[in-house]
Amino acid sequence: MNNCMSYLVLVATITMLVRSVASEEMQAGMAVVDITPPVPYRMSGYFSERLSTGIKDPPLAKSALLY
Repeated sequence: MNNCMSYLVLVATITMLVRSVASEEMQAGMAVVDITPPVPYRMSGYFSERLSTGIKDPPLAKSALLY
């Protein structure tokens, strides 16, 4: 099971437990967004200018919200 799926199972379990205890309605939401910069992108931290040439693993921003 990948990380996103395990987070979803965790959120669903917590939501069911809280809903059974509380009388108020609870809602949950999750999002995953790819935040990869465009290629070629200027990389910082080098003495001279260096451009990215590709992406091995895309960086993902993940968020979960319970309200």
